[in-house]
Amino acid sequence: MSSLSAPLPRPGEPFDFETYQSQLRAQERQYAASVLAPLGVLPPRPHIEHYKRVARERLTLRRKAEPDVKLSLVQDELARENGLPNWPTFSQAVSDRNVRAREFLAALRRKDEAAVLSALESDAGPVVDVALSASEHDLSYLAGVAHSRSKAAASTLCLLGFAFAQSGAPETLAGQLHALQLQYFDFDWWSASTVIGDRRAAAEEDPTREHEVEGFDEALSVLATHEEFDSSDGPFDMDY
Repeated sequence: MSSLSAPLPRPGEPFDFETYQSQLRAQERQYAASVLAPLGVLPPRPHIEHYKRVARERLTLRRKAEPDVKLSLVQDELARENGLPNWPTFSQAVSDRNVRAREFLAALRRKDEAAVLSALESDAGPVVDVALSASEHDLSYLAGVAHSRSKAAASTLCLLGFAFAQSGAPETLAGQLHALQLQYFDFDWWSASTVIGDRRAAAEEDPTREHEVEGFDEALSVLATHEEFDSSDGPFDMDY
């Protein structure tokens, strides 16, 4: 259950329920974004070729107004936008993250419980990178490793739930969220539902994405089941 609450009016002041709901949804969106902060400066599943393409596209646009601008300048600007001082540092960070993701994937596939638990407790980024395209079977294994272990492992699993809410594929989202067994962890399903609801609304407005709506509806149904659980009855009673 969400611990967020929008301010209520003082006694005697008019109460606008729509305004209250809007404020609460805004808080939930902000909270959902903040949960992903432990991933560090890189977004889920970073790929250097994507950023190289973005830099080249920006260079083409910039040269229309600044013919002498260099690619290295545009690359450095892109690196700073992602929280790192320059392109070489950014490129190395992406490479290192991808190496750790491959190592985690290998540990997950061989069911190396110690290595999987270590990543859950101390290196959330690669866990998210791998899990976003993992099978429901592998996600269930992750949840099992995190279960009754440590607050750090549970925090990573909850972070993963928000990563799925933010960028999980609509067609597999419901099954993946179900596999994470988030009802047994201190997961803010209200905030995650708001994020998925925003994605659903955007899909509903785009005729080319109508097929995604059903997937989002199924995911929202999975999260709605969390309302029936009290997180204090689970393996942890945590305050994040």
